[in-house]
Amino acid sequence: MLALQATIERYSYSPTATMGRLFLNGLVLQTIEPPWLQNKVNLSCIPEGYYLCRRIVSPRYGDCFEIIVPGRTGILFHVANWARELKGCIAIGLSAHSNEYRVISSKLAISEFNDALKGVEEFKLFITQYKPIFNYGGHSGKLNIANKSG
Repeated sequence: MLALQATIERYSYSPTATMGRLFLNGLVLQTIEPPWLQNKVNLSCIPEGYYLCRRIVSPRYGDCFEIIVPGRTGILFHVANWARELKGCIAIGLSAHSNEYRVISSKLAISEFNDALKGVEEFKLFITQYKPIFNYGGHSGKLNIANKSG
């Protein structure tokens, strides 16, 4: 059984990029992916859902993690700053510049990511869309509106 799970909460879908936050054992990093283009190979970000990630040695990126996606191959976590540098993969940054749709300090972020996964051969990844939780009047998640007639 896999005990370790990471989550990516996507918060921005644009025609040029998909932005999100990666949560892994207390570590919070920014992500950038290609835009959603109906899961087209080498063009689209992958669909939301649960995935298995396995450590591999890539000829181009060395020691990294591949995301196992049905119907797709070679979907990796790797260094990049812009979605146009990706072919379905996910790049990680320490921060993001949402107006320009890019992540910043990708090499440092990948280093932190790899440090957090030292000795780990595989982990689960959950990709979801960010859903804000509202708190109105101390009632988390519910809007409390009193009917004041009269």
